[in-house]
Amino acid sequence: LEKHKTRQTVEGLITCFDVDYANKSFWKPAHRPEHFSYAIAEALETITGQAFGDNPDAWRVWWAASGRASFDNR
Repeated sequence: LEKHKTRQTVEGLITCFDVDYANKSFWKPAHRPEHFSYAIAEALETITGQAFGDNPDAWRVWWAASGRASFDNR
């Protein structure tokens, strides 16, 4: 996903913070639910250049305040 630097990708990834990852498996490093949040955050940081870690509220605030506008022309 990091290669798709679009508004839709960022919005989708931010939404992924709300998914219940308990009892889910993805890839070998994701043994616990919090690993999904780390992977989401890493992808968002790569795409946006922002560093909010796995804090979904910080991502949402940034996106609403200025992030969305910075992706309008992409």
